Amino acid sequence: MVRRLAAVRRHWLFVLIMTLGAALRALAWAAYQPALFYSDSVNYLANTFRIPNEAWHPPGYPIFLDALLSGHHLAVVGAVQHLLVLADGVAIYLVLLRLGCSRVAATLAATPLLLDAYQVQIEQYVLSEALFETLLTAAVVIAMWPSRDGVRRVDPWRATAVALLIGLSVLVRLDALGLALPLGLWLLWTGWREHSWRMFVPIVAGIVGFALPVAVLLGLRGVGTNGKHINGMSPIWLYSRVAPIANCPHDDLPARLQQLCPVEPLGHRPGPIYYQDYGGAPEWVFLRAHTGDTQALEDFASHVIEHQPLGYARAVLVDFAQQFRPTRAQNPNGPEVKSWQFRLTLTPVDSTKPVPQKVVDDYGSGRARLNLGLARMLRHYQHYGYLPGPVVALLLAFGAGVLAVRRRHPLAPVLLLVLGSAVMAVLDATATVLFSWRYVLPTLFLYPPAAALAWVMLRTPVHAGAHDSRRDH
Repeated sequence: MVRRLAAVRRHWLFVLIMTLGAALRALAWAAYQPALFYSDSVNYLANTFRIPNEAWHPPGYPIFLDALLSGHHLAVVGAVQHLLVLADGVAIYLVLLRLGCSRVAATLAATPLLLDAYQVQIEQYVLSEALFETLLTAAVVIAMWPSRDGVRRVDPWRATAVALLIGLSVLVRLDALGLALPLGLWLLWTGWREHSWRMFVPIVAGIVGFALPVAVLLGLRGVGTNGKHINGMSPIWLYSRVAPIANCPHDDLPARLQQLCPVEPLGHRPGPIYYQDYGGAPEWVFLRAHTGDTQALEDFASHVIEHQPLGYARAVLVDFAQQFRPTRAQNPNGPEVKSWQFRLTLTPVDSTKPVPQKVVDDYGSGRARLNLGLARMLRHYQHYGYLPGPVVALLLAFGAGVLAVRRRHPLAPVLLLVLGSAVMAVLDATATVLFSWRYVLPTLFLYPPAAALAWVMLRTPVHAGAHDSRRDH
């Protein structure tokens, strides 16, 4: 007991932040019972205890729900998701201590994910974010954890574990496919340092680890009712992504795709969310007349991207840069930011969102309840309790700058993996769907630890490994 109390005193700052994070989650769990629901939530719940499931979302999160909902107690979902993210905070703190960070720096790196109000709110949703973030956190923690030589080499077991976890995250969110890029660069960079045939062993192990879950996904989709796409909504989302920039009269569009052209002139069109959700948008009019012909939407999007690569890249980068805005304000052409704020009513934000009581009646038991007093407290905290965009930009710039000047440091490949994963987590979603503050939340688990890792690299010699800071424990 004395040793435990001494440990608490040594790590008092992290214990304080951890306690505040736990308290925020307890308030959110008590304020919104049994859970919060988004349009995606209904699809996830409809696919529980079903394999193969429908092709809107990958099967990973419904399988996770299968393990939690045997008694149809929806309140269990939020509780488990809150606990997972608290565990993520502990894991990041511990690995940064092992790498040589001070207790203050390690605490600061874990603080955003523990105290960000938007992160706490989304954990109360029946949504895949918390599970996705946990898999990604586990992957980067294993990659960062120092070996005896200071993470100078990646053995096959470490490569397999990291790649397998990132592959499993693809089963939860298809946006994780973009993480294959930083994963591959990490494997190649660390393997290249071997200067022998042994470099190929962890690379092959990593490829196999990542490919196995993806192969399972493809196999499940291949035997499903919509096996043509691993995500049945992908053509609709990609069409909506490019519709605002499609220069139809000048792109030599095939005749069968002409009817998918927006009627508004360029520069006067709504954003992607309009084309996704509005029933009068061209793709929905087309699909009502040509039931199930999503291939035409994919062909339209591919044609636009092929003929307007610079316009497409510019649209994606402009939206990607929105994460650096000072406040999490409403984007005029984006989804309702109100969905990601603590609500003061159970009334849905708009007609595309589910009625909580109906979801509870269909997939759970009891009544949907809102504790208005707690909700008001949380909403007030949310006005200030988030990581501002300019701070995110500074963390990215600092990490990238250190990576450039200390690229010979043994920790450089790990920094590339963590920093690259943060970039790709947002960029992939922005390029294939749209920008949403929801898609920014995984970066809370990546940018701050990446900056802490960069600080360690600045403080240690290029020829030395990471310092083993067991004395700090």
